Amino acid sequence: MLTKKDLRMVDEMLSDRLRFFVTKTELDEFRHDLKNDILSFKDAILGELKAIREDNAAALYRQMEHSDQLGNHEKRLVKLEAHAVTPSL
Repeated sequence: MLTKKDLRMVDEMLSDRLRFFVTKTELDEFRHDLKNDILSFKDAILGELKAIREDNAAALYRQMEHSDQLGNHEKRLVKLEAHAVTPSL
């Protein structure tokens, strides 16, 4: 039969060894925190991607406007050059 001293010694030995193990509650908390971290990171990445897409759409629109303006200038320059009078020397 185990004495109180023996039980205390077994309890101390077990508690020293069991502190290295994780309880179900601790594991659930860790999993919950990890999931929240991953979802927060995902939201941040998706927000950045959305901003990049919007910037790209605006840049594409500006590029199209500039291309149209350059085309119009090219037409005007051709007309001006066709009607330009060269000075005689």
